[in-house]
Amino acid sequence: MRPANHPARRMAALAAMFADGAALIGDLDAAGRLPAAELPGALRSLLGRRARLAYWDTRVALGRPGRARVALLGPDRASAVIVNVLLPFLSCSGRDVSGSLRALPREEDNAVTRHMALMLLGRDHNPATWTEALRRQGLQQIAEDFCMASRGACGECRLPSALAEWGDGG
Repeated sequence: MRPANHPARRMAALAAMFADGAALIGDLDAAGRLPAAELPGALRSLLGRRARLAYWDTRVALGRPGRARVALLGPDRASAVIVNVLLPFLSCSGRDVSGSLRALPREEDNAVTRHMALMLLGRDHNPATWTEALRRQGLQQIAEDFCMASRGACGECRLPSALAEWGDGG
């Protein structure tokens, strides 16, 4: 359905990005020393440079040449890698990435974030309230912590009591 997102292309992108681990660590170390507001852009540029394999420039699957040039790693997937892999890695490596959190690239919409926004904010909410990557991550974390744990039994959800406890200073 989405040939540019074919699993073989995803594996090729991962291989290209992480094949030379020492160079990647060096690039991430250099990026981690940049001012916080510049970090997400630098990481996007880094991924754009690293996620390239000539074979995949015009192919959407193994052995099938395509007609148009297609980036191996598109902007939505690059955003997901930055938010879910690179910034956590830098944070775990001792870098302070907190200043970058508001400048995170927007991630692609998904069913989890849309569903959680509907459940928490109601049918008539403004979708702009959760367009930031950090808020999307929050919606996904709430889904993981509460919805997945209760397996969809909304009547047994622990979120309202957790919020009440937090509001009481507990």
